[in-house]
Amino acid sequence: MSFNIFVSGIAGTKISPTHFTYSADNLPDDDTFKTPELLSKLSTIKDAGDAVKEAAPSGSLVDALLGLGLMSMLGKLKINTTALMLKAGNHGKIMVSCEEINLLWVNTVRVSTFTVLPGSGPAKSLVDFISRVAPALIETNLNCFGVLDELANVFDKYNKQIGSDQPGVNLIIHLTKN
Repeated sequence: MSFNIFVSGIAGTKISPTHFTYSADNLPDDDTFKTPELLSKLSTIKDAGDAVKEAAPSGSLVDALLGLGLMSMLGKLKINTTALMLKAGNHGKIMVSCEEINLLWVNTVRVSTFTVLPGSGPAKSLVDFISRVAPALIETNLNCFGVLDELANVFDKYNKQIGSDQPGVNLIIHLTKN
C-alpha cells in the first residue's frame, strides 16, 4: 500500500509572508505503529549512540538493521520536529487531515489540529504532536512508519525553505491512503 501527501504552509508576518508547498504521491507506508510503543521509543532517543543500543540489543543481524533503520527514522523525526517547534516559539498550528479512500463506501476522513502552546518545550511538543494526531492516523490506517518518515522530511523542508528569521509555524498537511 502507499499514501499521498500534500502540504501547504505559511510563516512570517501579514506584511511579508513566506509560503511553502510540497506534495508527493505513492509513498511507501511501511509497517504500522502502536502509539504507546512509539512514544516509549521516542523518549529513549537522546543521541545516535542511544539509537544504536535501542535498535540492536540482541538477535539477528537483520533484526538489528531493521531496528537501526527505525531508530534512525525516529531520531530524524525528533530532530526535525524539535527544530520546527523551536521555530514556532509560542505560536503555531499544524493541521493534519487524514483520508482513507474506500471503493465501496464513503471515504474515511479525520482531522486533527495541533497548537504549539506557550511554555511547552520542543521535546514535550513532539510527544504532544504524536499523541494529538495518532487517533486520526489510526482511524484512517495511516499509522505507519512511512508517514512518520515523510512528516520528518516535510518538517525539514519547511524549516529549510522558510528560514530561521520567519517566526511561527502554520502548516496544513493532507494525507491520503491509497
